[in-house]
Amino acid sequence: MNWFFAHLLFTLLWASLLGAYDLLTLLSGFALGLGLFRLTLNRPSQAYRKHVYGLFRFALFYLWEILTSNFRISIDVVRGTPKIAPGIVALDVHELGPRAKVIVANLITMTPGTVSLDLSEDDETLYVHCLYLQDPDGARNSMQKDYVETVASLQSPT
Repeated sequence: MNWFFAHLLFTLLWASLLGAYDLLTLLSGFALGLGLFRLTLNRPSQAYRKHVYGLFRFALFYLWEILTSNFRISIDVVRGTPKIAPGIVALDVHELGPRAKVIVANLITMTPGTVSLDLSEDDETLYVHCLYLQDPDGARNSMQKDYVETVASLQSPT
């Protein structure tokens, strides 16, 4: 059985037993399901739990990125004399599938100060425009590690 569907079924069962389908009830059912999988089915669900924890860590990282990017841009707007250094970075996305490439491009675009421009003709390089590109190699390495490699590791739970 697919662990995600079992987990989803447990979460919905928990919510229906409590008679409420609000966010807190669904999140508590999700967390309780992870705990029960850990206690009762340690081996089969271990990879699934790692996948869920990885998604949760990435969601927190991405939320932090959006908040800090918004803060940086708002400081520049208030300052009046922006300290932007625009430039374009090329990311290697050859190990990603088509859907994962779209996800990475959209995640980068939704982060304030960056826009995904284009995918190369061979579909192996994603070009990203950065508003604050003081260190091109650092920005490339950071986006490669934080977005491309993370999405590649989360593509499928093994």
